[in-house]
Amino acid sequence: MGSSAMSLGQYNEARNEERQWAYVKEYLNGLGDGMSVSSAALIQQNRVPLYCLPKEKVLNHDDYINLLDTFIAENPFLPELPIESILLKSLITAFPCPKTQ
Repeated sequence: MGSSAMSLGQYNEARNEERQWAYVKEYLNGLGDGMSVSSAALIQQNRVPLYCLPKEKVLNHDDYINLLDTFIAENPFLPELPIESILLKSLITAFPCPKTQ
């Protein structure tokens, strides 16, 4: 697997190979961290964040995998869709921001 986008199919296939799965876990950690930093930057700019993670909550690769797997099970996707987009959608769904008036 390269450093470019990962498809849902590649994500699912990686489960069958220990070395690939280790890469996926690190990749998801990096993606999640980047998404968290992006949300924090939006908050600092007084803009709506991507999602609203509770302050005391810190996510790791196991959390990202659980979020992804739950979201994928509830929302079937084509195997060629990027896992990055699916992870973002799962975070937005799991940690919605309160509606402001």
